[in-house]
Amino acid sequence: MGKTEAHDGFVPLSTLLQLPQFRSFSAEDVQRVVDTNEKQRFTLRPGDPSTGPLIRANQGHSLQVPELELIPLETPQALPLMLVHGTFWQHWPSILLKGLSCQGRTHIHLAPGLPGDPGVISGQCPPVTPTQFVLPGKPLSLAGNEETQCQRGPKHSSRGRRTTYQ
Repeated sequence: MGKTEAHDGFVPLSTLLQLPQFRSFSAEDVQRVVDTNEKQRFTLRPGDPSTGPLIRANQGHSLQVPELELIPLETPQALPLMLVHGTFWQHWPSILLKGLSCQGRTHIHLAPGLPGDPGVISGQCPPVTPTQFVLPGKPLSLAGNEETQCQRGPKHSSRGRRTTYQ
């Protein structure tokens, strides 16, 4: 979408629906996706009368969104006892060698428990079976002293380029 986003990542829904890949969708279609998406990937909110409703992705950004609603978690004590990153088996050798990587996105997404645990929103992609990689809070080291942050809701993110064990 380029430079049409606000600092908080929201764009007018009407602007999004004018893009070629979204022209076949209605505002009702988008509302249904926002309401039913298990991963809670999107937020839709009212805009002013000149823009109409606004939408943004809550995660998976490849663009810098300076005003995301993230809470810094600055000490190991602020982290959950367990952080889990879902990934696929074919990525495991690279993760062991190099650590987790943002892969062109702005965050590495972590959950505060295993899929199925209370309060955990799983990022697993059915029907593929990804492997989970459990990162206990204390030995977690973010390369380059990158910060770990908590998104609104049960998700955690690292802005780090890499996440490794100490």
